[in-house]
Amino acid sequence: MNNIQIKKSVFNDFVDRCNWPSYPDWAKYSDFHNIGSPKIFWDYINKENKICYSIFNLRNGSSNLVGFLLINQDDDCASFGLIIHPNWLSKGIGGKVILKTLFHCFYFLNVNTVKGCIHRNNKNMLSIVSKITHKFTKLDSDVFEYFINKKDYVRNKRLFEIILKK
Repeated sequence: MNNIQIKKSVFNDFVDRCNWPSYPDWAKYSDFHNIGSPKIFWDYINKENKICYSIFNLRNGSSNLVGFLLINQDDDCASFGLIIHPNWLSKGIGGKVILKTLFHCFYFLNVNTVKGCIHRNNKNMLSIVSKITHKFTKLDSDVFEYFINKKDYVRNKRLFEIILKK
């Protein structure tokens, strides 16, 4: 694809893959209800009856649960949803997760497009996504393009997309 190389372990050393439970089973183990329901991301990624193929528990070095990442692959497109506890978001974990997720999707799953959504009022995450994807696309500006849709894709959400140019 281009000269950037990625190993599977680069992504897997940061996240902890676990079996995909049904939404109710997953939600009851979540302690993130106070920052917004995981159902937002479940609904986004599971739209049109598509099934998520991966869920990851995000952990810091001391194995504290800091968030959840869901990834869905449909042919040459991947979608992801992300929940990170605010205490950890401010410590740079959000940017690391997004960057590693992009590498994972483009170089391990070999998709041409990566999509995600962010709540329109989540200025911190919008800023993180903009900065990280700008850095990512600058690595090879002839290969990738990035934009945030200014219209709401789903009520109260912003859709962002990174596309591999043909």
